[in-house]
Amino acid sequence: MGGIFSIIFEFVTHPLGLPINPLYEWVIMAILGSIAFVVAYSAVGKLGLRGNAGSAAHWTIRFVVFVILWAIARLAIIVINNWQLSLMIIGGIAAAIILSAISISIMRYVKKRRKVNSNA
Repeated sequence: MGGIFSIIFEFVTHPLGLPINPLYEWVIMAILGSIAFVVAYSAVGKLGLRGNAGSAAHWTIRFVVFVILWAIARLAIIVINNWQLSLMIIGGIAAAIILSAISISIMRYVKKRRKVNSNA
C-alpha cells in the first residue's frame, strides 16, 4: 500500500518546481523532501500508527509539510529575485501603518483637548 502512496506523492509533487537554476532547485527540493520525511516519520511514530493507517498518515503529513515548505521556499525566492518590488510593497505598508498611527494620535489629542460648547 505504501508503494501506491509513494507514486501518488511523486506524481502530485513533481510539477512543483522553483524558478531557479535546476541544480539548486534539485538540492533545495531534496532538502525539503528530507525535512518533510523526518517530520512525517516523527509524527506517525508519536501517534503510534502502524500498517495501512500509519502509511496513509505518513504520506498525508509528508505531503502537507512538503507543500508548505515548498510554498515558503518559492515565496522567499520570488522576494529575493524581486527585491526592489518587495521593498516598495513593504515600504508602502509601513508608511500606511505609520500614517494611521499618526492620524489616530492626532485624533485622540484633539478629542482630549476639545472644549465642549455649553450653548449647544
